[in-house]
Amino acid sequence: MDALVVRLDPVTGTVHIANGGHPPVLHLHDGGTSYLEAKGRPLGYPAAGSDEVRTEQLAPGDVLLLYTDGLIESTRDILAGLERLAKTARESATLATAELPGAIVRAILGDHGHHDDTLALALRWTPDQPAGDADSDAQGS
Repeated sequence: MDALVVRLDPVTGTVHIANGGHPPVLHLHDGGTSYLEAKGRPLGYPAAGSDEVRTEQLAPGDVLLLYTDGLIESTRDILAGLERLAKTARESATLATAELPGAIVRAILGDHGHHDDTLALALRWTPDQPAGDADSDAQGS
């Protein structure tokens, strides 16, 4: 079983990531995209869980994209899937946060769908937004 824990401070934009075998978080920023790796092993016995807690500072407008492995495994080549996800996210980055996950899922999987689980969640940090009004959305199939 895989697990990913992401804690975003809505006031400061500081994000903490712990990972237990889940695909890495995709960070969309002014410079493009990058994967935020936090090394860890899938949950179970023995010695499961995150080896580290990664800490990053987001800039206003930065987006974190969390997703299930079904989105990157649709090509059967995970490295190609990660490249395709980053490229598709860069091309879609100007969309509203609520539209971003669905647009990425549709662009990668097309209309035919995929037999594996597929879910994407986008979080955009906007520091002037009141707490509780986080601009986020999820899309899956």
